[in-house]
Amino acid sequence: SGQLWESIDSQVTPENAMGLFALGELLEIRPLAARAFGFLETSVLTPETSARLLYAAARLARATPSSSSRGGGGSFDEPVARCMEVLRQGFEQVCSSPEDLDLLCRLPLDMLQPLLEADELEVLSEATVLEVARRLLRGRMRREE
Repeated sequence: SGQLWESIDSQVTPENAMGLFALGELLEIRPLAARAFGFLETSVLTPETSARLLYAAARLARATPSSSSRGGGGSFDEPVARCMEVLRQGFEQVCSSPEDLDLLCRLPLDMLQPLLEADELEVLSEATVLEVARRLLRGRMRREE
């Protein structure tokens, strides 16, 4: 019973689910990672939380060895892809939050480019995408004054 999700289910919260998922992936405890990610998807992942979860998943993905170097071990590809999907669907809403917009602009460029270029990006107008690109460039370029 020590390895059953049900033994910790009542203690899993929106605040600790990402940590449990990361722990499961890093320690290669697939059932824990899968159940924690399932909890995140059903109970936590919304447009309001997508930027924060994507940022956390992206940082974990970049900080851990690739699955090929671990002999087919864990991967953060699925949570990154799922967060990106929810983010695309609620992009306008995400951009209306200064904190989420800041996290979005701190994502790696190889993640941001396909996101901003996506035809499925839900925005009221292209001005939203232009504003994100402007803010991104302003934040990453050195100014010469």
